Amino acid sequence: MILNNFLTMQRIRELRYQPLTPQLVLDLHRLVSVETLDDPADDGRLRSPGKEMVLDEAYGTVFQVPPPTEELPERLEALCRFANGETPKVFIHPLVRAIALHFWLACDHPLCDGNDRTARALSTRQCCTRAIGCSSSSRSSR
Repeated sequence: MILNNFLTMQRIRELRYQPLTPQLVLDLHRLVSVETLDDPADDGRLRSPGKEMVLDEAYGTVFQVPPPTEELPERLEALCRFANGETPKVFIHPLVRAIALHFWLACDHPLCDGNDRTARALSTRQCCTRAIGCSSSSRSSR
């Protein structure tokens, strides 16, 4: 997972000025999830019907009931519009927007697994897009 995160951060740096799209979200999911999912077919795709609960498999405790799968494409589009500053039409500080993106993706839980890793990648991408904590150059030796 550490290597996946590193490679994802490198990719985010390359793509930081491109608008966020649903496909880019799925691409980031694919990067952070390489060889970590129970079912490799879940790499880079939205949650399928029948996986509408986030639960503790050991005890069967339901932690969250995310939106139904049929709403996910539209909700992901809305998330991307928010990330790109298209909505709302008021100023939201980039750091607050990054936090909101992380929370939004985690709450919607649109992926079978790797939602938290993808949410962290999105919030990092948002900070890089707005030049908060993403250096494009390597550190010089002292």
